[in-house]
Amino acid sequence: MRPRFQMTTGQAIRAWRKHRGLTQQEAAARAGPGWQSQWSEIETGHSEPELATLDRIAAALSTSAPCILLTRIDGETIHADYGKGRR
Repeated sequence: MRPRFQMTTGQAIRAWRKHRGLTQQEAAARAGPGWQSQWSEIETGHSEPELATLDRIAAALSTSAPCILLTRIDGETIHADYGKGRR
């Protein structure tokens, strides 16, 4: 059975960013120089990140790509802080 996605990847990234208390500019700066426009494109749904990009974004948010994708599937707003070694 295929999972029903409750949110887009961009929405899941936005949820994690807000959970971390970061602005989009702060999060993009953590990812590295030149990430602001790409980050914005992804969060707004104009672009889907490749796996390497998702890994970089996850690292900037102190979590992992699988945690972002799990958030996308279950639709919960960060119900557990998976990215900090819990579970």
